[in-house]
Amino acid sequence: MTKILPVQYRLDTAANWAAENPVLLNGEVAKETDTGKKKEGDGVTAYNSLPYLGTDKEDSSNKQDSLAVDGTGTKYPTVDAVNSGLSAKLDASAYNDRFKGKYTSLANLQAAHPTANAGDYAQVDAGAANPVVNYNYDIEDGWVIGNSGSGATTTDELPEGSSNLYFTATRVLATVLTGISFLTGTAVVATDTILVAIGKLQKQINDLKTLTALDASTFNNNLAPTDNTLQKIADKFDAFAGGTSGENISPYVFSTTAYGAISDADISLGSTTFGTDNTTVLQNLLDEALTKPITIIWDGKYSCTGLTIHSNTHIIGSGGSGVILRNASNVPVFQNSNRVLPSATGGYGSNIIDENIVIEDLIINGNGYNTGIGGDAIFDTANNGSAVNGSAQTKRIPIIDFLGAKEVYLNNVKLWAGRYWATSFCNVEQLHIKNLDIDFGLSSTRDDINYDGIHFNGYARWISADGVRIKGTADDAIAINADAIATYYPGYTGPITDGYFKNFYFYETTRGIRILSDTSRIDRLTFDNFKGYVGDLFCLIQGAFWAGSGMGATSDYGSIYFNDIDIELFDDAYYTLNTYIYVDNVVLQNLNINNIVRKDYSISAPYVYISGTNTNITHINITNIREIPDVAFSTPFIKIVEGLIETFNIDNIRRNSSGGNFNSPLIEISSAGQVRYLNINNLVHRDVTSKINADVIKYTGTLLANVFLSNIALTNIAKIVNATSGISNIKALNITHLGSVDASFTTTYIISDLNLSNYSSASVSALITSGTFTNKWGDGFTFRPCVVADLPSASQYLSISLVTNESGGAVPAFSDGTNWRRVTDRAIVS
Repeated sequence: MTKILPVQYRLDTAANWAAENPVLLNGEVAKETDTGKKKEGDGVTAYNSLPYLGTDKEDSSNKQDSLAVDGTGTKYPTVDAVNSGLSAKLDASAYNDRFKGKYTSLANLQAAHPTANAGDYAQVDAGAANPVVNYNYDIEDGWVIGNSGSGATTTDELPEGSSNLYFTATRVLATVLTGISFLTGTAVVATDTILVAIGKLQKQINDLKTLTALDASTFNNNLAPTDNTLQKIADKFDAFAGGTSGENISPYVFSTTAYGAISDADISLGSTTFGTDNTTVLQNLLDEALTKPITIIWDGKYSCTGLTIHSNTHIIGSGGSGVILRNASNVPVFQNSNRVLPSATGGYGSNIIDENIVIEDLIINGNGYNTGIGGDAIFDTANNGSAVNGSAQTKRIPIIDFLGAKEVYLNNVKLWAGRYWATSFCNVEQLHIKNLDIDFGLSSTRDDINYDGIHFNGYARWISADGVRIKGTADDAIAINADAIATYYPGYTGPITDGYFKNFYFYETTRGIRILSDTSRIDRLTFDNFKGYVGDLFCLIQGAFWAGSGMGATSDYGSIYFNDIDIELFDDAYYTLNTYIYVDNVVLQNLNINNIVRKDYSISAPYVYISGTNTNITHINITNIREIPDVAFSTPFIKIVEGLIETFNIDNIRRNSSGGNFNSPLIEISSAGQVRYLNINNLVHRDVTSKINADVIKYTGTLLANVFLSNIALTNIAKIVNATSGISNIKALNITHLGSVDASFTTTYIISDLNLSNYSSASVSALITSGTFTNKWGDGFTFRPCVVADLPSASQYLSISLVTNESGGAVPAFSDGTNWRRVTDRAIVS
């Protein structure tokens, strides 16, 4: 008897069968669980092309096909018929409730069956080219991959556990870089981890901004090909490495361009093109010096509203780079950070904090008065930083302003278009300036604004400036004020000493140098090799600033030296002092003037003018003077109208007229002028023709005690000494005179002694008769031709003359204190 076996159909939804479209095995039956329809495979035809099998309503032919006959002829149902009948009569879920269906993704399965019973299973098929994955339900873990089929091929088919989490994009971006190191900046390689690679890149970025070794190639993209900045960096780095101090480069080097500054400003004179405001980025760069010494390669042209510079900052410009101050910026371009006024407590200079600041090879434009902007439009309010029409100087805006700093270096710097002073220095030590160019950019001086070039207020010490050009100041090219006016600058007071200024050129500066002391000491200042053109005076040495300023007139000066001065004056309508060196109301120990050349005589001005009732000078020494007038000139070289000078030495003077005449004395002491000792040595004074006022000394003052003259050659000089006041003693040695008039000693007052030796003149008569002398001494009177009637008083013991009309003939005669006697027989001449 034939045994009937149960048959298991392949089950799935109609949609899944159509989507999968498999080729069923020959005789294999597939059932659609949602429609109840079945198909039988033939091993060749795909599912979608197979016909459906009949149901309980199928036709009789199908029914006949569902029967089989055994060997005895008995009919019985075939396996397919049994299975078909079971499918038609039974609910599939009653015997196949473990299978939960087929889904396109795990998420869909979990959504359809968030919970199930242990042993339940389902399938996930993502579509064509994706294998079917069997999932079993686990009470503890939910739907998990079963051990049949090909298994999961992507993480999308795997549920996330509680420990080994998926690295999603969000999780990766939020990962903390724990353990990263920035010690190595070598190239990133394929074997580096992410942490190592990021650490290397950050180190490389840091090294671009902060270099511990100077590599020229690092800067090549930022510097002009012809620029020598890199060489200077290398040279100074070598010095730094050697441990020296001063203007050497620091080991931390920054580039303004690399730091983010935008170079789009026009920094030329008169510019009104400012471009980007780089104040923030430049200040952030300068603030790097708060934590370490820095060197900045200033490799662009920028604008700003004012910057603060700190200690240990070294700025090196390249290729014409620089900075311009923007409109309405009432602060300097550069000022130091720790600003402290001078204080004598603890000693001047002890409170200075900022130090070691270097600026070199930079153009700094203060955006001062220019035609492009127009007068005071550059300021927030009118008159800030200026004194227009005499108004108060309420705001000073120098280009560079250092208040409390030491070891400051300016080298190869151009300061253009200052709004007030080009530089302001107060409470400074060890200030060194070299190759500085100051140009206010004015076509003519503007006298209503206080434009100073280099301005000092006390305290200042150990100053050097070499190679400086200053053009277009409307006031002082150099101002040295130990005591500033308290109304405007309270506390700007202290001694200024030990300054050396060398190789200066002034061009169209209203004034050259102003030196001011009220009570604070000024000492050991030297001005060497000054040339150029200034307005009404070259140097003013003062004891009081101006009348009504509240200053006294005591002053305190030590020594001031001038050497190699070749300055010419031009006519300035605003200032009219018209002299070269003006000394007024000072207490001064030593004034030394050496190597002076005066060529221009279009302005009638004395070279040295001394005044002030409080003037008291211990010693003046003037040597190596050249005066060469080409026009008639009637102003003395030295004029003293007030004050007392203890010793006045004049040596090696050449006054040679060239087409003109002096018609003026070498030195004139007038009014209330007083000199105790006047020494004139090695004088050549030559006029083309005789002039009645061409004297060596003209004296109408109140005191001239002693005069010493030696080695003097004169031509066409009216008087050696022309005195209308008393002189105690005159000693004259080695004097010669040529010309049509006699060089006499004349006085309306009695002079006690005239000691004349080796005197040679065109005539002796004027010499011995024009003065009233109590005693005449020396061989200057020997064998001078004279008639008996013109013999001077015989009281001058041992005077000798040649009496030309003696009764016995011309004979030498001498005085014995009572009578003139012939040398031949001692008889009284007759």
